[in-house]
Amino acid sequence: MNHPYSIPSSPLLTTAQAAHFLSVSPRTLEDWRLRGLGPPFRKLSGRLVRYAKDDLELFLTGARRTNTGQIAPRQSSQGWAA
Repeated sequence: MNHPYSIPSSPLLTTAQAAHFLSVSPRTLEDWRLRGLGPPFRKLSGRLVRYAKDDLELFLTGARRTNTGQIAPRQSSQGWAA
């Protein structure tokens, strides 16, 4: 049976911790979350949001470019795709 939830294999970070890891402000991370631009997150209840460190690392890998003309990759449920 396919379980609808994925269990992160890495630690879960708060918004402030994830923002620090990505070198952005917590407000920027919240804005990305609202606009669907940032890394995947988990909403545990109400306003309780957490980020898996593995997801943040994949987000950074997906943001890598060799020139300014490169098109941003699309994010799939399995991670980043070209």
